[in-house]
Amino acid sequence: MEKAAEFSDSVGIPFEIYVLSAHRRPEAAEQFARSAADRGIKVIVAGAAWRLICRE
Repeated sequence: MEKAAEFSDSVGIPFEIYVLSAHRRPEAAEQFARSAADRGIKVIVAGAAWRLICRE
């Protein structure tokens, strides 16, 4: 997500970053997605399973 934010910033695309868990709080994620258009959001970039691929 960091690269997506850097790119958006570099070309002047306004963006917001939210961290929501569809597994832990599905209602919150659903509400965010359903109300996105009303808030002027046109694109949602979602990442999945970060904990599975981010190993130390």
